[in-house]
Amino acid sequence: MRLTPWAGGLLALALAGCARLSPVLEPAPWDEYPNSGPLAVRGAKSDAPGPTIVRALRREPSLTALFEGHGEPDEIEVLGGRYQPKDVALVYKRTGRRIVVESTSGGWVARAPETLPGHRRTTRQARGSPAPRPGPPTTAQTLECPIDPTRADCVSLCASAKYEWCP
Repeated sequence: MRLTPWAGGLLALALAGCARLSPVLEPAPWDEYPNSGPLAVRGAKSDAPGPTIVRALRREPSLTALFEGHGEPDEIEVLGGRYQPKDVALVYKRTGRRIVVESTSGGWVARAPETLPGHRRTTRQARGSPAPRPGPPTTAQTLECPIDPTRADCVSLCASAKYEWCP
């Protein structure tokens, strides 16, 4: 009878320990490559570590928008020790960006893109691609542009379409 309180405590400790050991008990593809990189993705065979890890990340619902917006990375880096939770850095050499996705208890979260060392941030005009056309005016622009049509956002709207406030 005296073992019952101890047994419950030991069970709780065991379960808490198992949660920390998930890389050991249920390894994900990135758990096999601690603190490694760069692992090639573009141009690598489909069964290589880089493409395998990217496919697993693409299955994460919280990262769908990230991959739709940025596409497939050129290479990845796995950040984290052997028995620790891992983060993954997606490296886009073509655009000079690096995006770290962090593993959290609620899923994956992407940090803001970082500029790669040695790369300058360029504007769309410097790269030769046209700037995107502005969408329809917001409610605030509809109210404020007739009052001050020289504002930068009002002028850009007038460049793409004619509104009553356009000169």
